[in-house]
Amino acid sequence: MSTLELKAEIHKKIDALDNVSELIDLNLSLDWFMQQKLTDEEKTVLERLNQAKKSADEGTGILHADVMKEAKQWLKR
Repeated sequence: MSTLELKAEIHKKIDALDNVSELIDLNLSLDWFMQQKLTDEEKTVLERLNQAKKSADEGTGILHADVMKEAKQWLKR
């Protein structure tokens, strides 16, 4: 089976899924699979981005306005 044929088969299977939770599970599995191929540096960057997203989702991050205020103060030095 060629790469194109295999990709087409995978796409058909994905298109047949209607359940959101199954699609979420598949997406998480693909994320895990792709992460295994990353370099250590890429994994570090991805982890930092995930932590930042989690902080934003939880409302525990730093507000943009606060960052801009601090940046202006820093630039005045």
